[in-house]
Amino acid sequence: MASKVMKIRSATKNRIREALKILKEYDLVSPSLLQRRLAISYYQGVRLMRHLERIGAVGLNRGKQPRKVLLNREINYISLMSTIILRRRKLRFILQKIVRLKTIIFVFIFLFAFDVILTKFFGEHYEQLYPPISWVTTPLLIYVIIGPAIRLAKAIENRKLHYMIGWLFLLFVLLLLLLLLAMDKLSSWTMLHNIMLVFLLILFASGIFILLLQIIKLRKNHAVLLFHKLRMHKIAIGINILLLILLLASAYFGNGQVQKLNARLEAVENKLGGTKKITCSETESVNKLRPSVVRVVGGEGEGSGFSIGKGLILTNFHVIEFEPSPKVIFLDNAFETAEIIMANKNADLAILKIEKDLPIISWGNALDLQPAEELLMMGYPFGGDLSGEATLKKGYLSGSRYSKDAGISYVQTDATINPGMSGGPMVNVCGEVVGINTLGTGGLGLAISSTSIKEKWLEMSSSKDSLKDIKKISFDDTSAEFAVATFYNYLKVRKLEKAFEILSDNFKQGHGFDYWKGGYASLLDTTVIKIEEDKDKKDRINIKLSTKDMVGDEIVYKYFEGYWDVKVNKGKWQLWEPKIKEVKNPSFLWFYE
Repeated sequence: MASKVMKIRSATKNRIREALKILKEYDLVSPSLLQRRLAISYYQGVRLMRHLERIGAVGLNRGKQPRKVLLNREINYISLMSTIILRRRKLRFILQKIVRLKTIIFVFIFLFAFDVILTKFFGEHYEQLYPPISWVTTPLLIYVIIGPAIRLAKAIENRKLHYMIGWLFLLFVLLLLLLLLAMDKLSSWTMLHNIMLVFLLILFASGIFILLLQIIKLRKNHAVLLFHKLRMHKIAIGINILLLILLLASAYFGNGQVQKLNARLEAVENKLGGTKKITCSETESVNKLRPSVVRVVGGEGEGSGFSIGKGLILTNFHVIEFEPSPKVIFLDNAFETAEIIMANKNADLAILKIEKDLPIISWGNALDLQPAEELLMMGYPFGGDLSGEATLKKGYLSGSRYSKDAGISYVQTDATINPGMSGGPMVNVCGEVVGINTLGTGGLGLAISSTSIKEKWLEMSSSKDSLKDIKKISFDDTSAEFAVATFYNYLKVRKLEKAFEILSDNFKQGHGFDYWKGGYASLLDTTVIKIEEDKDKKDRINIKLSTKDMVGDEIVYKYFEGYWDVKVNKGKWQLWEPKIKEVKNPSFLWFYE
C-alpha cells in the first residue's frame, strides 16, 4: 500500500483528509459528492476517487457504485503516509532552492568580492590574522563546491550520459595542469589560482556523486534486475571506478605539488620576516615612504629626517648640534625654518617642529625583526654635494647591539650608511620604521632602534629642560660688533623683518622690505666664520662668512669677506655701508686666519 500511496502526486494533504471524513459520513461516495464538498472540479473528483480506489479506501458493488470499506486504522495510516509525502516534497523544494544556480552564482560572486576586499586591506593571509573570518567563508565555500557538483551529477544521471565522466576526468586533468602552470609562471595571480581550484573541486565532487547515484539506483531494483543492470553496466561501472581512482591519484599528485609550493612559500616568508611581510610590496613601501623623508640642513652639517607626527620631524642630534634654527627641505625643494622642540645629545636624537604637515610613517617593532631580514634605508647622502631625491639602500639584519652608557639599542645592517643619511628612517619591507640611521662605515650601518626612540622620546617629553644641549642665538645691538652679528643671526633664523630694521636708510636707498628680501629668498643658512673690529678705523667691523642657497634641487655654498661700516642713528647701531666680496675656492687656511 505504501508504494501505491507514493504514486499520489496531485492530491494534497487537506484534500485527502477531507475525502476520508466524507467516507466516514456517507455509505456511498461519488465524484459529484467530492466535487460539492471539496469545491473542486468534477475531473479532480474523478481522479481522487481513482486514487482512493487504488489504495483500497473504497470498493465497487455490482451496480458500479462505490461503497465504504475503510477502517479507522487504515485511515490513520493513509494520513500519516500523506504527511510524510508532503514533508518530503517540502524538503525537496527547499533543496532545489538551495542548489539553484542563481543562488550558487550569487554566493560565488559574494565570496570573490569579499576575498578581493579583505586581501586589499589585510593581505592574502587575512584568515590567519583573523580566524573568525574562516568560520563564515569555509561553509560558503563548501556550498559553492557541493551545490554545482550535485547539479552536474544529477543532470548527467537524468540524461544517462554516463560517458560524460570520462570528459570530466579529462577536464579535471587539464585544469590541474593549468593550475600548476599558473602557480609556477603567474605566482602573483592568487585570485586566478583560487578560482581554478574551486572548479577542480567541483569536477572532483561531481564524479563522486555520479558514482554514488549509480550505486544507489542499482540497489533499489529487484535482484534479477540488479543482475541485469550489472551485466548491462559492468563495463561502464568499471570505467567509472577506474576514472575515480585516476581522479584520486591526480588529486593526490596535485596536493603534493601544492605542498611543495607551500613549503617554498614558507621558506620565502621566513626569509622576509613572516607571513605578514611577504604580502608587502617594496615598491609600494618606498613610494609611500619617500614624501615623508626630508633633508635637514644645520649650520656645520647636513643630514636627513622623517615625519613622525603632525608637523614633527625626527633626526639625529649631531645633524643640528651647532644649528639652533635648522632648515628642513621637502621633496619639492621648498624649505622651511624648523624649531627644535626637544633634543638629547647623549641619545643623539632631536625632534623638530615645522608648519607643513607630511605623511606620517607608521612604527614597527625592532624586537620582531628576524635574522637576515631585509631592511630598507633612506636619506640624503653627502648633503648638498649630491642633489636629487632621497637615496634608497637595501640591506639585511646583521644583529642587534646595545650601548650601556647611552642606554640605547641599535639595529645593525650590512648596508653602508653614508654621511648625510643620518636621521633618515630604517624600515622593513612593509615601510614600518624599525630605526633611525645614525652612523656607519664600509659594509656596516647602525640605527637607533624604534624601541629606544620611543623610550628617549618619552624621557625628553618629561624632561624639565629638553633643550639644554641646544646652542642659543643671542641678539644684541649694544655695540658695533654685536650689531653686525645680530644682523646675520636674524638672517640665519630667517627673521628678515628684524634684519631689515638694523639696516640704515643710507644702505636701503629708498627700497622697501619686499624688494630687499627678494635677494634672500633662496638663503638656507648663514654662518659667521670671523667677526672683529678693525684696528685702524673706528666703527668698522671686519667679517668672514659662508652661506648656503637652495638653487633648484642643489645646495650652493658661497664664501664672503669684507667689512661693514656701522654708525649710531637715533640711539641705535645701524649697518651703514658694506664692502663685501665673494671668495672663490678659499684655501684651508682661509677659515682659520
